Amino acid sequence: MTLVSVSSFLTRRLPVLDEARFAVQPHRRVPDPVRKRAHVSYFSVPLAAGSGAAVLVEPKTASGASHTPSTVHSRPLVILLHGLGDDCTFPHWHWMELLLQQDIAVLSVDWDGHGPSGASHLDFQGATRSLPLLLQKLFGESGVGLMPEFHEGPPVFLMGHSMGGAFALICASRPDVARHVSGVIAVSPAVCAETADYRRAERFTFANPGNWVSDFLGRVPFYGVRAMLPRPSGRRHESFPVRAKVGLSLSEQLHAFLRETFEERRVLRKVQVPVLWLHGAKDRFVPLAQAQVFLAEIPSALFSHVDRRRGHVRMAFSQSAPQYAARFISTCMSVAQGSSAALRQNTRAEQE
Repeated sequence: MTLVSVSSFLTRRLPVLDEARFAVQPHRRVPDPVRKRAHVSYFSVPLAAGSGAAVLVEPKTASGASHTPSTVHSRPLVILLHGLGDDCTFPHWHWMELLLQQDIAVLSVDWDGHGPSGASHLDFQGATRSLPLLLQKLFGESGVGLMPEFHEGPPVFLMGHSMGGAFALICASRPDVARHVSGVIAVSPAVCAETADYRRAERFTFANPGNWVSDFLGRVPFYGVRAMLPRPSGRRHESFPVRAKVGLSLSEQLHAFLRETFEERRVLRKVQVPVLWLHGAKDRFVPLAQAQVFLAEIPSALFSHVDRRRGHVRMAFSQSAPQYAARFISTCMSVAQGSSAALRQNTRAEQE
């Protein structure tokens, strides 16, 4: 079996970016808690409407020495997708750091219409093709548009918050792509939308000491004080622009897309890979009661976790989310290894 690090595996398949082109804003610079634990690489990734940037964080060796190659079949890779209006670094640096502690590599991606490059625009329906395009680039054969039947490379888990979680679930509903996905972690996935003004509706939770102070103190080392303070939506989108089509408001496009995808087409019924669903009980954007209706349609949802203190916004700062994700990944890996061992044993018995 060929031994190769995840970064080496990706470098053979994706164009490499230098740090200066990636970290053009302060929040995109690797914080010290992550840099101490990880080897960091930057890549350009294909999107349906252009190209985006991505950052890979891969755990260092226990000794802190130069990276020792590990088999691509032993260390899992999480492809992380942010929510609408965020980017591949904010607010997920702390998720990456917690996953690194569990020896998990993370590739966090700026999807369509996000990130500082301006090389893509957002069309919700078109954006559903971006994650399959990336997986095709990673695991497909050169010059061949179809996904291969067998997976060669690191075990891949898709993890996303809000719209990132929705895109991960939609990707997993495609059989040709799903055979290259070991599982999905969906954190408050946007499978429906109650109101576009949810940030204001959830603002009262910032005053709850038990819900906010721990987030503030724990995340300041990753993002600084200013980034952790509540901001008006106008100022937010100056820092995190969303480049969308003109003619319809972003809210109108979003509601039409979610209604057509999850209510009319019922794509979640086609998801066959293991799914971990995490949700906030105080979610004002994707209310828990409505989300549970869709959760019941996923035949492979193993278990879910409901955070009783958090809403939609604060779930992105949850420390529990990556901890549950790491347990879920470990469970899926153990099941897969057990199945492979049983298959090898049966094959050996048949040959004898």
